[in-house]
Amino acid sequence: MEILSDFSIFWLFPLGGIAFGIAYWLYSKNQWIQSLSAKQKWGMLILRSIAIFLLLILILGITIKNKSLVEESPVIITIYDNSSSMLNYSDSSKIKSRIAEFRSTLENENEGEFELITIRTGQEVGYEENLDFKDGYTDLSAAFNRIKEDFYNRNIGGIILVSDGNYNKGAHPVYAAENISLTPTFSLYVGDTIKKRDQFVKNISSNQVAFLNNKFPVQIDVEAFRFSGVSTELSVFKNGKKIITEKVNYKKGNQDFKQIDLILDADEVGTHIYTVKLKNESNEFNYKNNSKTFYIEVIDSRSKVLLIASAPHPDVSAIKQELEKNENLEIVSELTSEWKGELNNVDLIVLHDVHDLTNEQLNKIERSRVSKLVIIGNKISNNDLKSLGVKLTLPAGKKRDENQAYLNDGFSSFEISEDLKEEFNYFPPLNCPFGTIKMGQGDVFLFQRTGTIRKKDPLVVFGEDNKAKYGIILGEGIWRWRVNDYARNNNHERFNELISKWSQYLMVKRDNSPLKISLPERFSETEEITLNATYLNDALDPIKNARLSFVLTKEDGTTSKHVFAALGTGYKLELGKLKRGRYNWVCTSEFNGKKHSRKGSFIVEENSIEQIYSNSDIQVLKQMALKTNGSVHSLANYKDLIKAINQRGDIATLSQEKISFNGLIDLKWIFALFFISIGLEWFLRRYLGAY
Repeated sequence: MEILSDFSIFWLFPLGGIAFGIAYWLYSKNQWIQSLSAKQKWGMLILRSIAIFLLLILILGITIKNKSLVEESPVIITIYDNSSSMLNYSDSSKIKSRIAEFRSTLENENEGEFELITIRTGQEVGYEENLDFKDGYTDLSAAFNRIKEDFYNRNIGGIILVSDGNYNKGAHPVYAAENISLTPTFSLYVGDTIKKRDQFVKNISSNQVAFLNNKFPVQIDVEAFRFSGVSTELSVFKNGKKIITEKVNYKKGNQDFKQIDLILDADEVGTHIYTVKLKNESNEFNYKNNSKTFYIEVIDSRSKVLLIASAPHPDVSAIKQELEKNENLEIVSELTSEWKGELNNVDLIVLHDVHDLTNEQLNKIERSRVSKLVIIGNKISNNDLKSLGVKLTLPAGKKRDENQAYLNDGFSSFEISEDLKEEFNYFPPLNCPFGTIKMGQGDVFLFQRTGTIRKKDPLVVFGEDNKAKYGIILGEGIWRWRVNDYARNNNHERFNELISKWSQYLMVKRDNSPLKISLPERFSETEEITLNATYLNDALDPIKNARLSFVLTKEDGTTSKHVFAALGTGYKLELGKLKRGRYNWVCTSEFNGKKHSRKGSFIVEENSIEQIYSNSDIQVLKQMALKTNGSVHSLANYKDLIKAINQRGDIATLSQEKISFNGLIDLKWIFALFFISIGLEWFLRRYLGAY
């Protein structure tokens, strides 16, 4: 024990004198003490002096430094590989019984000497001891990383890894094991170390989505062991129908790797199942890994834009040329006199000075709920705009004015580049209606200006009503902007950005449904599928007591019905693990007599990566043992491992010096002495007649 203080320890002597002096001064004022005997006087004086002295020394901030030895037994951590590849081998039927024997022997022979910890790893890391060998991935490095975090600064005697050495997720386990310094890693390997005669589809690389009438690449990796000089076939099936057959010629040698590149046609909309299959050859160790399935969703992503004008005009041509640069847009142009009112699959209507549309044509546009971009010419009237559902009033008369543009800094519906913002300073003027323009609703994107004079009249406006989005260009001559862009910059990039932003904003559909559901489009058959949903009121606040039902339909027509459970401000549904295939779903909400529904689909992909292994990768385990000063043994010979651990001198109990610092105020005996002295003095005073 060592006493530490900010003041010299010799201050205890004057403090003792001060305490005695205070006690003597206090008692000197009491007349009744004169009637006591000398022993009684001195006894009471000493008791009070002790109490005062203890209070005074607390002011010094004295700290007591204590040293003690603490013994820590070594920790032996066993990592069990819980992946499904552990059952790929001829001795797999004995794995569970051998692991049980190993656990029992390790506990019985080292009872009290080691602290035994069990970890299992696969797709995830946990301290659960139940092993089912069903995990679809193997992440060995994650287990070592977990040990480093959870057992930092602990006496880890050794780590035992029970595995086949194969991993397909995370970093190389050797590097993770090395990061746990001064800790040997021992391995009990499972499976055969000799590579069997086997060929398998190792990996398939492809896009998940392809566009209709396009081609998409597929890269197939094939690996083979002990297929020296053999020729075989690889076939690709689409929805069960064979579409391609390729020859695969293996080179001479024990191992070969082939990469096969294919180009497939996306000729049909929908999600299609593609299966890659190697021809089964004689004496293969495993036929399950000869095939692999992948899914491609073919979509017709092209949106349709309809341009309608009363007469040919360079504005329409300029907009059309920029829209046609987007291969995902289908552009159709019509004159008002020729248009038959067809709006099937149209996502955006561009209307240029459509003063001669019939009432029937105007009504079809207004009822269609299709977004529209209206260009105001010198002949369109307020009645035409009203029939189109545009809430804007033009000034009376036919006078026109030339006005340039300046950007509304408060516009936030979409963002544009700094280059485009700068370009508005140079764009030529548009020919606009002269006078005050009255707006019913909408957000101004560009205002009018004449030279340096900035006016409050709008030039380009965007808005949205209950039916659709709309945009209004209050003037003709936008074709000059395209020409000016090329004259200044030798390209049309800024004008193209402008038209693209306008069309993208107008064509994006607003989601007005109060029912929101979060659901990815792809899962693995080894994943636990959890769905989250919310139901919002008109103020966008979450509603907790709506009823949400969910109907799931597999591609074979099998359906299952589920109900979401309320959780916090949302809803949750756990579907668990599903078999591979395509699933369609419909989610329906009921609240206050109102129903809303959402529908969609997702794909559950097969996970056969663990099935490709036909032998254990003992080289990984040996490398780990070499780098960490451990050893490798087979699971069948687990007793050799236990013997090796018991014979090591570096796995031992550690004695550590523990240093603690305690202030006097933390010491209970100080308070006990204080209360005893002051309590005893109080008792004597009462006993001797002092009040």
